[in-house]
Amino acid sequence: MDSQYYTPDVSEFFVGFEYEIQNEENAQWGRFTMMHLDWSDEDRWDLEEGRIRVKFLDREDIESLEFKHIGAGWYENERGDWKIRKWKKIELDIWFHYSTTESEVRFRGNIKNKSELVKILKMLDIE
Repeated sequence: MDSQYYTPDVSEFFVGFEYEIQNEENAQWGRFTMMHLDWSDEDRWDLEEGRIRVKFLDREDIESLEFKHIGAGWYENERGDWKIRKWKKIELDIWFHYSTTESEVRFRGNIKNKSELVKILKMLDIE
């Protein structure tokens, strides 16, 4: 599998979760958003067969959430009061800056994909 993607565990799925499914007939990947948590036998089979994948969080995803890349793994929102630092493939911090000298880490942990980041940003009330 492409190193930009991984096969998710069923526990990762939630309403709003973005993922891709490979079409059996032409091997093309289509994007989907989880609309409900009812799993069919076909959905389970697709997951077991590796025909469902999720893109690891990357620069494009963070920028699509209106954070500007400012260098060395750092991103900031338009006002500059929230910053994200992506350490490694899935390690990430979210900082709130009170001023140029005072700041506080509001989240530190592993975020694998854009859907998880969106969920965390909503929990922190970051628009």
